[in-house]
Amino acid sequence: MKKTLSFADSEITEALRSRLFYPVKPPSLPCSSCGAIVAFQHEDTCKGAARRWIARHDTVVRAFYRALASEPTLEVQKEPLVDKATSLRADIAVTIGNSRYFYDIQIVAIAKDSARSDPYETLREAAEEKRRKYRALGAFFQPIIISSGGLMELETAKTYPTEGPIGGRSPLEAQHQQAIAPIVEKGSIKKLLTFSKVPIPEKKLYARHARAFAIAASKAAEAFCKKPTEKALLSFLLLPRVLGLGLQKGANIPTLEDLETFLGQQKPPTLQKNPPKVANPAQRAVKLLERGFLGRASRTLIDPVPIAPNTEANRAILLEKHPIGPEKPFQRKTYPRPGQPVTEATVVKAITSIGKEKAPGLSGWTRPLLDLVIRGDSPEWPLKDLQLEGLPVLGTYIGPIAGRRSFLAGKLATLEGALTALKDLPKQHSLLLLRGSIQLLLRHLQRQLCPIGLDDLGSPPTAPIAIEGPTAKEVLIEANKARLETFLQDLPTLYQQARLENASYLGRKWLGVLPMKKTLSFADSEITEALRSRLFYPVKPPSLPCSSCGAIVAFQHEDTCKGAARRWIARHDTVVRAFYRALASEPTLEVQKEPLVDKATSLRADIAVTIGNSRYFYDIQIVAIAKDSARSDPYETLREAAEEKRRKYRALGAFFQPIIISSGGLMELETAKTYRKLQDLVGPVAAAQLDSSIALALTRTRAISAASISKEAPRGIASSLWNPSRRDP
Repeated sequence: MKKTLSFADSEITEALRSRLFYPVKPPSLPCSSCGAIVAFQHEDTCKGAARRWIARHDTVVRAFYRALASEPTLEVQKEPLVDKATSLRADIAVTIGNSRYFYDIQIVAIAKDSARSDPYETLREAAEEKRRKYRALGAFFQPIIISSGGLMELETAKTYPTEGPIGGRSPLEAQHQQAIAPIVEKGSIKKLLTFSKVPIPEKKLYARHARAFAIAASKAAEAFCKKPTEKALLSFLLLPRVLGLGLQKGANIPTLEDLETFLGQQKPPTLQKNPPKVANPAQRAVKLLERGFLGRASRTLIDPVPIAPNTEANRAILLEKHPIGPEKPFQRKTYPRPGQPVTEATVVKAITSIGKEKAPGLSGWTRPLLDLVIRGDSPEWPLKDLQLEGLPVLGTYIGPIAGRRSFLAGKLATLEGALTALKDLPKQHSLLLLRGSIQLLLRHLQRQLCPIGLDDLGSPPTAPIAIEGPTAKEVLIEANKARLETFLQDLPTLYQQARLENASYLGRKWLGVLPMKKTLSFADSEITEALRSRLFYPVKPPSLPCSSCGAIVAFQHEDTCKGAARRWIARHDTVVRAFYRALASEPTLEVQKEPLVDKATSLRADIAVTIGNSRYFYDIQIVAIAKDSARSDPYETLREAAEEKRRKYRALGAFFQPIIISSGGLMELETAKTYRKLQDLVGPVAAAQLDSSIALALTRTRAISAASISKEAPRGIASSLWNPSRRDP
């Protein structure tokens, strides 16, 4: 960036030589300057070489002087007189308050003949020699000892660059308060600070709350863009806190709809927080998991390091790592030219670069809340187009071999041109570009681009040495595929049906649900039963009769046992309620529960949805595909249930659609198409909540039925297998 910060090519070459442990000359040749044998780092001690040791010392002293003199609160002097009788001088003196501190700098060659084998010992001896020389100064003197390669003596490392007198400043807290005092006196900042006591919503919002929040944020942002005043900006910044306040009071949506009036009438809240309790790693992981931070929860268990307390010692460490800059870094008035206008796409791109787990600022805008506001439609490409034409995305290419070959050839040509261009650049610039950019681009290609059919592009074509055999990975894939086919052929019908349910869209959804609310949490016994079903274990040994109905306990008997603790009606009502809430969250839809279909027979459907001028009816049924009358093909069983529903509601014609789901989550084929259309209709947030609610209702009902059948098992044995620290009551 400056001429003083640039290296000559020969200097870069010598610096890299030293890092790669290459001597200046072969060890068998004598030094042409002093005649001695050329050992490694001989250049640091050779008396006949072009030595610039005095210039090096003066440059380092000048660097310290400029750094210290840039701080207006410090009084700095070069070469201060220490002893008038002997004319002894130090390199630098710094006056802080009523105290004056002296520093003397020395560059030491740790490869000299008299050096110790431990370089820190060599540097320590040099520091002791300095202290003896300036012993008259006592505690007001500090030597700065650095090796010719940059290694600092231990006490020097503590002194450099901020700790102790050399970086001494007024207390951090006082400086902070002094800097922000004029700012916090503003009325808008006072209001922002007062509202900061309101807790930010950390758990996932209901779809209707999320939609209301997004609409309110859009209105607040639009008001600020039309008239960018401090008041309009404050309304936008306070929105997350207002959301938290509305959720606490149970009046969230009215509060958000009338945001400006609410802020004008609302007295600043004075919520008192309880003192934080110290939690163990497991408790912290649970809390993080309930907030949706899966990665942070995992790291808490792997590396259970607690948050550092706010102590003076820790603040001093932070100050050393992040020193306070000068009070007025820009002394001159500058008149920069206006840059490019900031577009909406640029702002959205900047927001998406923020980490999802990053803590919010004073306003409370977390990344999940920002995502609710900036979420737009993602670009979509038909699979047919991807298979035929391909798509370049994220620095790689998805598609056929011809497209990938063309993409890779172009990338390689570009990178080869860049590598060729590096030869004409100064070596410092070449090294920076090679390490910081080009090699990363090449590595990304190797990691992400499918290599099949591209072998000849990655290396010069050569004749094969021998016929290539399959790789170990390919052999294992084929072997596992054959084992799976053999296993499936011998699998009983009930187990094949269970496998279809476990692999279905809703059947596997419960595995990924985060326990962010009580309604999204499983008891240990429910998890045990759900895993038992996935592992093809019956509730009881097949040789024993059911203790509830007396029948032989076949696999998935809990779905059909009439004596078990059945919650089939509650399960049906829960699923209906989930559909109703998801559809009602969309303001353009008019939704009704249990609409009347036939007044004469009092026939009702579960849900009716009005879209435009059309009204559609839906009736939901949960089917046990393991029942005695079921077909061997579960899709056939579900299709028969759907046909029965259509006959029942045949008066509605095309305006009726049955929703048929098995007790394990497998959807009838037409139901799956209808379900996808409803997901598109309500949006991604409501669709995700609908998936979770249905999956949890199905899994929980089956688990409760299974637990009631196996109630004769010893208490707590199931949970003890999975979690020894917890027991069922």
